[in-house]
Amino acid sequence: MTDEKEEIFSTHLREVKAKRKSTSFGSLVKRLKLEQEFRKILVALKENEITWQEVLPSLVYEKKVELAPDFILWKYDVKAPIFLIELKKENGYTISRDELVDYLSFLKKADYDVVVTVWMESPSFPCRVFEVVDVEKRVESKDEHFVINDVSPFKQRILDYFSKKTPIWPIVKFERMPKLQPEKLLETYESTLRETIKKEVKSRRPYLIYRKQAINDISDKDLDKMCFLTRRYLMGELSAKDVVMLLKELVEERHNI
Repeated sequence: MTDEKEEIFSTHLREVKAKRKSTSFGSLVKRLKLEQEFRKILVALKENEITWQEVLPSLVYEKKVELAPDFILWKYDVKAPIFLIELKKENGYTISRDELVDYLSFLKKADYDVVVTVWMESPSFPCRVFEVVDVEKRVESKDEHFVINDVSPFKQRILDYFSKKTPIWPIVKFERMPKLQPEKLLETYESTLRETIKKEVKSRRPYLIYRKQAINDISDKDLDKMCFLTRRYLMGELSAKDVVMLLKELVEERHNI
């Protein structure tokens, strides 16, 4: 399929998606326009190493169309689904209980910890990140609609979210620390790494059963391999790219056991 045909097909699917999520012809036209503006913001996120993908619908006829996000964002292994919803100015930034019920159903089936709601209002596209526990709490309420006060511009909210969720491992090469003893530093670093990982594992409360199992299955042998890779990197025997590749292989190896 040529690039031109691919673009025509993608445009058609975007129109199908917008139509399914619109309540009138007027809201459909408005949605298509605002989605185009929103994509420009997503493209700009690439400067911050944040990748995105649009979730396009299937053309196969279904009596009941399952709820699906409009876009998926990710940075490294942190992902976030985005749902664009219509803004009714007379009501402010609100979300219905039915929408939250749909979110909860989606989260139970998917590999995500949060849902990002974006109200379609240009140019800032106000945003709120809902965690699973937050969604559950509101669903348990008898209220049919919720006014959301703590919203902020989409781009800044997302940058803040990924900066908190994305792990940062500052590693300094030995040649920049000539006064330090490599073996002593490695011993201290590996001890700290083990303690940090074990503490992080205990603090995690994943929603999905298989993710709980995956965390519980992390063994001392896995930590040994991670420390061994870190040691080789710090000693200059491996590049950062090599470490990332070998860590991915370790994850895949554990996944296949």
